[in-house]
Amino acid sequence: MATPILYSGTKNASSWAMRAWLALREARIEFTEEVVDIRRPQRFINLARIGAFSPPAMVPVLVDGNTVIADSLAIMEFANDLAGGALLPHQAADRARARSLMAWQHAGLSNICQRISFESAFYPFKRPLMNVERAECRRLFHCLERNLELSGGPYLFGQLSLADLMLVPTVVRLTRHDLELAPWQRSTSWTAALLERPAVVEWLTQADALPHIWLDDYLSPRDAQLPELGQVTLHEPPTTSHREPPAAEPGRQAAGGLLQPPFAGRMPSPMADSSRIRPWL
Repeated sequence: MATPILYSGTKNASSWAMRAWLALREARIEFTEEVVDIRRPQRFINLARIGAFSPPAMVPVLVDGNTVIADSLAIMEFANDLAGGALLPHQAADRARARSLMAWQHAGLSNICQRISFESAFYPFKRPLMNVERAECRRLFHCLERNLELSGGPYLFGQLSLADLMLVPTVVRLTRHDLELAPWQRSTSWTAALLERPAVVEWLTQADALPHIWLDDYLSPRDAQLPELGQVTLHEPPTTSHREPPAAEPGRQAAGGLLQPPFAGRMPSPMADSSRIRPWL
């Protein structure tokens, strides 16, 4: 039987691929990974190749024989099924709550601190969180703290679940911006437990070694002055500011086009030089 192939994305850009990859690893499923470079300009042709056998033309996508599974959430549920349901709670009510958190992340939670992209978690220097971003973080961690109180920890539903894995990229991008977790003691322990898992460490180690992907929306001339590298002064944006909103969480890329399916061999190297990109492209 052929080993499944996971087409993932550039590791310091594709938070959605990270979620699928973590679920497969935690489910102890053997698979081959093909890293698709989703940076500009090479991402357009690369995702067009994905579109030859997966209509959404996105990463991640899992190919298991004749079965093509697009979307991180579907891949995570598939991994849980192959693991005999080990990555979701046994009680029906708890499973529903876990899936509610997963759906929140998939449908809207990605907009929390949307200028703090997944790419920015790997920058050599980082700007401080703005007051509005800290308020958004309080809303999220208040919810997580309540879940941990109900379960008793160490994870959201006691044992590690898909809900925890779904939130890992969000935890990474927020905590790497020096988010103060002291008000949420259980969440502090939960965050540490997630970030210490070997699979998470492996992904982040590889991501930290890649060239940085600088996004225009992280810092702009009207928002920030950089007296010297490592010292950032950021001003709150005016409430009347108008910006084009991102269509999806940074790292969840889409493109059209059809080529000969399926393509073989390794994708172009993710180490190629990249230029500044806008987060919603």
